[in-house]
Amino acid sequence: MSSDDFKKAAQNSNLISGIYNYCNRWCEKCNFTNRCMLASVENANNQKDEKNIFENIKKSFEIATELLNEWAEKEGMNLDKILENTVAQDFQEAFDEVNNHPLNQESKTYIKKMDHFLIYYKEAISLELENLILFNLHSQLDKVFPSYLLLIFYLLVFGLP
Repeated sequence: MSSDDFKKAAQNSNLISGIYNYCNRWCEKCNFTNRCMLASVENANNQKDEKNIFENIKKSFEIATELLNEWAEKEGMNLDKILENTVAQDFQEAFDEVNNHPLNQESKTYIKKMDHFLIYYKEAISLELENLILFNLHSQLDKVFPSYLLLIFYLLVFGLP
């Protein structure tokens, strides 16, 4: 069934508008199949054949997309541009919300302070770490545990000295 066939079927005055909204998909037991748009479309597509179910779903989406694009063109809308602008706008709104969140602002302040701290004390930290490495760190771990954490932190931030 093409979109033109679908439009012709929809113009049938014998059909009950929207009856398919109450469908339980038991067409064989329904008394209104001769007045149902869904039943007529399924009969036209021979959708009782379960081997072609995915092909039938694909055809249905193609028809729906074609009809939507025809409608949008008739109304003077460009759906691709609308979608593109909507996605960009949604992303920008989400980005702005996260960027302006108080927790994010505090984390940026903390990062700046830590950056200044590490730059200012880099040489002192390096000397302390060199001294720790000169001593047998593992044998003195209980005495220098805070310094051991500092070593790990330094190695993570600056790499090996």
